[in-house]
Amino acid sequence: MLDSLDQAEVASRLRDFIGENAALHIAELAARGHRWVTLWLFEANTRVRRLYEQMGFEADGRRRVEDAYGAQEIQLSRELGS
Repeated sequence: MLDSLDQAEVASRLRDFIGENAALHIAELAARGHRWVTLWLFEANTRVRRLYEQMGFEADGRRRVEDAYGAQEIQLSRELGS
């Protein structure tokens, strides 16, 4: 799932990456030397967006609509501790 040492993209649609598991995955990425984490989530999913914002993620202005889902997504990103 991780292609880059500088950036890892995760899909918020994956159930096991929400909540406490997200914090564990983020800590693991930092331990592996990743500097940034980015993720896509459905814009209408305000509950999950608030969760990620509490974890330090911020909207970075990127948007997309994938044909498979047909819904607006936004990208959030967070720099990991150095």
